[in-house]
Amino acid sequence: MIAKKFRLCEHEVKKVLRARNAQFSDVFIGNIIQNKGESSRFALVLSSKAVRTNIDRNFFRRRFYEYVRMGNFLS
Repeated sequence: MIAKKFRLCEHEVKKVLRARNAQFSDVFIGNIIQNKGESSRFALVLSSKAVRTNIDRNFFRRRFYEYVRMGNFLS
């Protein structure tokens, strides 16, 4: 997991989703808003339609956070 200061809380995730500034790739859709802080912050939302079981959702969530942590996104 990544440190709490790099994660978004629930109301911040809702704010990002309302902004509807989507960036698309072959696999992911990312919603992005400008950050006024000194470091990037992340959250991952997986639908139950895309990933059926909680075990799989947690697996993807752990992999995403590890990728973010190792990818030098957190400065």
